[in-house]
Amino acid sequence: MMETFKKIMAMFLSLLMTFLASIGLVTPTNGTESNYAYGSDSAQVMDIYIPNGAEQKQSNGAVLLLHDGLFETGSKDDLKSTCESIISHGYIAVALNYRLLSPTNKAVTALNVVEDLTLAIQKIKDYSAEKKLNINKIALAGDSAGGYYALMYSYMNVNYSPLPIAFVASRVAPCDMEYERWKDFYTNEQYINLINLMAGKSFKVSDIAAKSVDLVRTAIYLSPVNYLTRASVPTLFAYAHKDTVIPLTNKDSLENALTNCGVKHDYIAYTSATHDLGNIFNTLLKTADFSDLLVKYCKEYFG
Repeated sequence: MMETFKKIMAMFLSLLMTFLASIGLVTPTNGTESNYAYGSDSAQVMDIYIPNGAEQKQSNGAVLLLHDGLFETGSKDDLKSTCESIISHGYIAVALNYRLLSPTNKAVTALNVVEDLTLAIQKIKDYSAEKKLNINKIALAGDSAGGYYALMYSYMNVNYSPLPIAFVASRVAPCDMEYERWKDFYTNEQYINLINLMAGKSFKVSDIAAKSVDLVRTAIYLSPVNYLTRASVPTLFAYAHKDTVIPLTNKDSLENALTNCGVKHDYIAYTSATHDLGNIFNTLLKTADFSDLLVKYCKEYFG
């Protein structure tokens, strides 16, 4: 009971600090670079939150935060309180906007957005050099679609990122797009619509029964779990056990793949929450757990 009380108080204090910062009564940051462009598209902008004393450190870690929104909506503005919490622990935080997907515009796919993250991280590296922030490692984190992009980029680009990836953190993220993981959860039409949205394709429901090779390959290419290797970065992840958007089979796929590859990982179960993590009591406790582990990962893997 005492441990539960401590977690609730820790979460309350974190929310209080965020509120006080928002009205200017405390200043955990020495500045925020707003709408800093990392590409030519109007959506490719970021907010960079810098904690006090960052310039005096020989090295800094930065957490790149990716918003949720089921691939089609969302904004970096939703990440403000999370960024303020991160900088309160002395780490740089970056809230990223990215190009959104649309069923009527097949020119931008999920894999295009993953590739664009290289531009964003290179821009963070350039900004670090310009401002003498000494950022030498980065971590990626996000919920839902943001968590998907965080996992996908971290696993695909562990050897190619402009800044070394220290770890990745995700909550309620799709990570295995193969049909078997979704068939008892989504209708065939819902599944095909999701694959088409992410891949910019025009598959039909009949392609499932026909076992279309292109559909199978596309689902494999879109799945972060298929890029895991023994060289993959430590992973913190969470799922909601009453989620009606992402099947819990995705949790099983990710946990099994991490275990099979021998990758360090920690799992937080939101046993009473839905996709929006909306059960207030469960969410307070589990968010405190997740936040504590995120800070622990920062301390351990940023060095």
